[in-house]
Amino acid sequence: MALQTGSVIQGAAAFVRANGQIVAYATGINSNVALSAQQIKVLGSMLSQQIVHTGVDVSFTVETFRLFNNSAMAQGIFPRGTTEDILNFSYLDWELVDRANGAPIQKFLKSKPTQMQMQVAQGTVMGQNLTFAACTYGDETPQAIEAAVQ
Repeated sequence: MALQTGSVIQGAAAFVRANGQIVAYATGINSNVALSAQQIKVLGSMLSQQIVHTGVDVSFTVETFRLFNNSAMAQGIFPRGTTEDILNFSYLDWELVDRANGAPIQKFLKSKPTQMQMQVAQGTVMGQNLTFAACTYGDETPQAIEAAVQ
């Protein structure tokens, strides 16, 4: 039996919007929401009496970030390499959008970039992986976003 040949088509899983503007395609998106918790114990008992949430840490990485015509720095979604630019970099609101129907998947509000990686490999499209820390997050529902902003 002969091997069949054909085309392999790879498309972006999502569009990425920064402050309402579509800036890139992404082939992978990883997000992490970590809730810090503290166990409350009282004298005379080794067992915890309750668990209290004490913080939320939100981060996300956009993988194989393919930009439209400009670098992340040129588009204003990653600071240029000067101390002043890094310290004065504004917050970004990110929205990950389903490529098939244009519906929002996840939102990360009041975020700043923390890491940029770039890769170029023979036979592939140049891409960047960008990591951000965010103050809060929400899903596609208006109620989740309204609660996150408060």
